[in-house]
Parts: sequence; structure tokens; C-alpha cells
Amino acid sequence: MKKLSVLVLVLAMLVCAFTACGGEVEQEVSTLNTAIKYVQAMYKEDDGLATPEDYTLVGVVNIDGTVFDVNWTSDKEEVKIVRAEDGKTVTVDVNEESPAEVAYTLTATIKDAEGKEVTCSFKHSVPEFKILSIPEVIALEDGTPVVLKGTVTAIDTAWSDQYKNISVYVEDEEGNKLLLYRLSTNVVVGDVITVKGTVGSYNGAKQIAQGATAEITDHIEIEVAYPEVTLAEAIASEDGTNVTVAGVVVSIDTEWSDQYGNISVTITDGKDNLYLYRLGTKVELGDVITVQGAVGSYKGTKQMAQGATAEIAGNHAEMTAAEATAAEDGTLVKVTGSVTSIDTEWSDQYNNITVTITDADGNTLYLYRLGTKVEVGDMITVYGKVGSYKGAKQIAAGAFALIADEK
Repeated sequence: MKKLSVLVLVLAMLVCAFTACGGEVEQEVSTLNTAIKYVQAMYKEDDGLATPEDYTLVGVVNIDGTVFDVNWTSDKEEVKIVRAEDGKTVTVDVNEESPAEVAYTLTATIKDAEGKEVTCSFKHSVPEFKILSIPEVIALEDGTPVVLKGTVTAIDTAWSDQYKNISVYVEDEEGNKLLLYRLSTNVVVGDVITVKGTVGSYNGAKQIAQGATAEITDHIEIEVAYPEVTLAEAIASEDGTNVTVAGVVVSIDTEWSDQYGNISVTITDGKDNLYLYRLGTKVELGDVITVQGAVGSYKGTKQMAQGATAEIAGNHAEMTAAEATAAEDGTLVKVTGSVTSIDTEWSDQYNNITVTITDADGNTLYLYRLGTKVEVGDMITVYGKVGSYKGAKQIAAGAFALIADEK
């Protein structure tokens, strides 16, 4: 209810603006009638809406220099009208925990100096206070006001001191999860909260829309588990699932920010790629990292949500084939070259292949049991560890390769 929640409204408008908002207005309309049409235009879009919380309305309007008091009344005792000390606004005080739905009518009355008065009315309802389950919330239409309870199990976007919000996942006792998008209350994992907000959607997935508030009713000391999964398993996980994944940084998508303390990168395990949104650890291209955080989505694509952290196990230094051959065993390297021979065919049983590549300088490098299926002529970038066999250098078993789009 955007208009009902506005604390301060512009109190002076041109008569032509009233015409655009409230229908046709005769040119010779009285100032009093213009004032009531102004109020009608201001709140007509909110007519019929549910009001689960207190909200504010204008207490005066100014029409061409004439100030009119707007006297608001309610036809139900359960809904009170509280006028501000300066009279410029009124608060509609509703029972936020009403045991039953209350339908009510608000009436605005404006009088002129001669005692003539005009009125307009708006119908609303106070919804029955009920704490809904997460499946019940998910089944509702967007815009429906709701109250739900759950335990914070994952942080999707950390608290922002600048914007005063945080995005988190809550979970009920049955394991159902729901995203609270830009919640206006700072919470931590383990907080048991009662949330008041409205249902929203993003790319077809239900959530609680921005602006919800929460009351922290309890805190449970829970050990947050981050099970180790493959990138494919992380991509298949439900949003809000805490995981540990490992991979190599293959692109820096957003540079490190000293101001915000994060960086966005993409990692790969040779089979799948995963985008790490605003990772809280500064990393570099070629870093081998282990990441802990929550799975999220953006426009239907899985990613690691903001707030994940990483441990850096090492870095694949970019080298030529000759440099890799000269490096010590165990050195992590990144070498680019063209596949010039298949030395052992691809094995579906063991998921590996042994090949030789030739780099731009014409130097060759043997890749033993490479974990990526390639063909002769493929231009590949290999991430692996230097090894030896009978005194001859090679890339040891367990490496993977990224295949260029064009041969």
C-alpha cells in the first residue's frame, strides 16, 4: 500500500492535475469540491485494500492557497483515528493482531469557512491475524499481506548499513524454505522470527517482498552444515542450501571492491561452471578455492549468493609447455595448446583420456589421464599439476581442460 504508507504528501497541486487523477472536473468547480476531489484522487487506488498495519493519511490539503482540514472518521471501533499534533497527518490505528477480519469504511470530511461540507469514503479491511505456514504463503497471490514464522538458516545478502536491509532464507519445522528479500530487520542465522510482509515473486519463485519487518522471538544455536558437493550438485540444489564447493577461478566478473569487501568470479571444476556473486574473499585468476555459502539464483540461473567465503589452496600459474616441463613436480600450472595426438582413448569407465598438446611455440606437453574429453585439433587450456614418469615431465592425472569455442 504505497500511498497509505507515505508519511508526507505534497499538499498543493494544480486543478488540471486533479482532473487527470480523478476524472472530469468542471471548469467552474468550487474550491471545496476541488479539495475533496483531490483527496479522492490521492487514495482511490488504495480503495478496497487490506490494511494489516497502521498507516498515515493527510490531515490538510492546500488548494490555491486555501488550507482545508481533512477530518477522517471510521465506522468501526476497532479502527482508531489519531491526529498528529501539527494536524498535517493522521494515523489510522488498526489492531495488527485482530482475531477476526474487520471490514471498515473511512470517511474524509472537508468543511469551508461557511460551514459547507463535502465527503468521500474508502472501504478497507483489517485481515484476521494468522501465522501462516511457508506452503500457505507460497500458495498466495503476490501482494497478499502475510505473517509467518521461521528460523533463519542462510544469509542470501548480508546486512547493508547503507540500505538498512538484509536478504535471508527462513525454514520451518518441516524443512520448507522461503526467501525474505531485503528484510528491514537485521537478523543472524539461528534467529527465530515472526515476519510481517507481503507475498512477492521473482522469476516465478515466491518470496516475501522488500520492506517486510521481523520480530526476533528466540534464537537457536544451530551448527550450520556446509556439506561438500560438486558444482553440478550445487547447481541442482534448492535456493538457500548451504554447501561447500571447490573449483578454479577462471574469470573475474567484477573486480574486488575495497569499499564493499567483495568480488564476483566464476569457478569451474572442468565439467561445470558456477558464478560466485560478491564473494567475501579476494581471489585471483587461477586460484584453486574451496567456497562455503548458500546457493542462490539470478534470473533463473544458479549461483553462490552474496556472503560466501573462500579458502585459497593454491594458484595455477600461467606457463608455456616448456616452462611447465621445467617446473618442479607438484607445481600448479595453466597451459594453453592444441591437441595434437590422442595417446589413450577416452574411457567412459574412468572418465579420462591421455593426450599430447602443442603450444604456440611448438613445444609439446603430455597430459596423463586428463579429466576432460577432447579431440585432435581442440584448442584447450589445461589446469593441472606437474608430474613425472620415468624422468619425463607431464601433467599428472586429475587435470581438466577448458575447450576454446573455435578450433
